[in-house]
Amino acid sequence: MIKSQTTFVKSSTVESLHYDSDTKILMVTFNHGVTYSYFDVTYEDYLDVITSQSIGSALNKTIKGKYKYEKHEEL
Repeated sequence: MIKSQTTFVKSSTVESLHYDSDTKILMVTFNHGVTYSYFDVTYEDYLDVITSQSIGSALNKTIKGKYKYEKHEEL
């Protein structure tokens, strides 16, 4: 299992995802510049998202509404 990984994706909504297996935090940066951290995300759910043909749809189905999150302030 990876310890920490950042993945840049080709998506109409998502720019990149960063997952840390120690903290189980998934950080998602959207194309419009906003970043969210999702907490206690399982490695399996992270893999489901990054291996999906539609990252945005997988994020909505697998992550949103299931995990607590925090929106980061825009710079």
